[in-house]
Amino acid sequence: MDKKYRITYSGKITSKTPNYILSLRAHLKGVFPETERYGEEEFDRILHCIGSFINDFHFKVRNSSYRGSILKRVIQNNSLKVFNLGDEKVMLTISFTPLGT
Repeated sequence: MDKKYRITYSGKITSKTPNYILSLRAHLKGVFPETERYGEEEFDRILHCIGSFINDFHFKVRNSSYRGSILKRVIQNNSLKVFNLGDEKVMLTISFTPLGT
């Protein structure tokens, strides 16, 4: 039997977390809910699919509109990290957590 995993969205949420990160997180959770179950062989495909959704994500910062394609992100070790605009701080990490038996 294949081991199953769920998507985990992590990143500190504080009053200083940018609205576009909160909106992106909510958008991704709507499309890729944490209740879905995935096999290990699906990780790469799911992370690249999430990357495509980020590219198409539209948001505003100080009355300027942007597309998610400008957000720096890195896929590494079965996780995707999204960085804040203008600095190297990781604001959102999307990874996989094994489910208990």
